[in-house]
Amino acid sequence: MPGTGSPGGGTQRYRPDNGWRSGVEDVVRFGISHVLDAIERQVGTDPAAASAVLDLGEVARLADLDGGRPAQLIRLGLVIDAVARHLGDSSASVYVIADRALLSDTDLTANEKIVIRRWSDDGLIEVIGTGGPPAATRAPKWPRSPDFR
Repeated sequence: MPGTGSPGGGTQRYRPDNGWRSGVEDVVRFGISHVLDAIERQVGTDPAAASAVLDLGEVARLADLDGGRPAQLIRLGLVIDAVARHLGDSSASVYVIADRALLSDTDLTANEKIVIRRWSDDGLIEVIGTGGPPAATRAPKWPRSPDFR
């Protein structure tokens, strides 16, 4: 019966529009959405209260982190986790700056660019004009001392 198994067994499902196919694409897409949601929860809107200020373009291009595509939004989560581990604070937030050119970067997927635009529209990240000052010059001096106020 269609939809209850597959001709070769395994984890395939029947779709009336194109027959049998693997469900891996759905699982990966669903997993990435959860990761992006988790990243979103740790992005702060106040650079003075954030544990770190990150340049999204630089972070997305850190291919040495995972050996994947040239640019990938998921790397922001890896860097946020590293900041939290370094500070010993699992609730550490980061302030994210993105160059406007990132919205048309061909190394990012269409979905990643949509997420960046949504984060910008929601005020979670600051999108600055092309050629703006580097993130390091926009942040207060780091690391903060324990008596920083």
